Order: sequence, then structure tokens, then C-alpha cells
Amino acid sequence: MIEDIFKISVYKKQLDCNIPQLTDFSLWCKKNETGREVSNLGGYQSNDLDLSIEVIKPLVDNINIHSKLYANQLGLLTNRKLVINSMWVNINGYKDFNRPHAHPESILSGVFYIQTPSNCGDIRFITNEIAEAYWSPKNFKDFTIHTAMNWFVEAKSNELLIFPSWLQHMVNPNQNKTEKRISISFNVWYE
Repeated sequence: MIEDIFKISVYKKQLDCNIPQLTDFSLWCKKNETGREVSNLGGYQSNDLDLSIEVIKPLVDNINIHSKLYANQLGLLTNRKLVINSMWVNINGYKDFNRPHAHPESILSGVFYIQTPSNCGDIRFITNEIAEAYWSPKNFKDFTIHTAMNWFVEAKSNELLIFPSWLQHMVNPNQNKTEKRISISFNVWYE
């Protein structure tokens, strides 16, 4: 008998946001604002966005709704309001990527994909890095949720992903030589 003792879930939801508007807004940010370097190697990451900007308000509303649904499913406290405490634009050109990281000072984190050309770099969730030294894939006959040290989720335009903030992740390099990968990432915390 196998008894699963830990479970990590990622919330996925296809939305119906105005992708052309969000693309224009993201490119405007890059053109008009000096970004920052946090986990990104190459590419552009904006400073935190003002959540009252009209073009992102529908996305902010969707994130608030789906964060609450996900928090309920996880069994997080529901007597306190969850709010977005930071949000930023990411633009990754050819070979740009984000190194492994987590999101402190938040409980949930996520990404909304705006532009996802082919081979633009999937998100890679990483289990315990120490375990990789002991748990070698060469010893497994199948890649399953029980044997995986990494789990890849394909970047899909107009899709929202939400996950626990402590879950280490990275973005694989964009291998598309002509198109950029554009997304908006965020953190959620209790008000």
C-alpha cells in the first residue's frame, strides 16, 4: 500500500482577457520604464504595477476570484481577505530565462501568460533540490508524480497559473528566435 503524505497542486484556468491590450501595455512598460533584475537573466521585468491601471483591472479581478477559489481548495484561512500585494510584467526574448526562485512574503503566487510563441520557455516547478542527489531519474522506469524531481507546465496564452509561494520554480530559456514570451506575474497575501 502507498500512502501519499505530501501533495502540491497548481491551479490552472483559461481566461478570456484582452490579449492585444495586455500585449501593448506590457511593451509600453518596457519602452517607458527601466525594469529590475530579480530572478531574470536577460529579458525585462517591470517594477511593481499600479493595480488601478485600467487595462489590467479585468486581470486583477480574475486573479482575486481565482486566488480565493484556490485558497478554499487548499484549506487556507477564508476569514481574511486575500489581495494581490505585487504584480509585474515579464518579457523574455531569445535565450532569456528566470533562474530557480520562490516568492517570500506571500502565500500564493502565479503567472498569467499573454504571448507564448512556440518554444518560448515553459515554467518548471522544482521539488527539493537535495533530493535530486539521492533520487536519480536513471533509476526509474516511468516519469510519474511519484518519481519526478521537476514538473513542467507549458506556457499557454490567456492561461492563469496559481501555486503556493514557497514552491521553487524557474522559467526555461526562450528558444524562439523571433518572438518574445510575455507574461504578468503576481503575489497574493492576506489584507
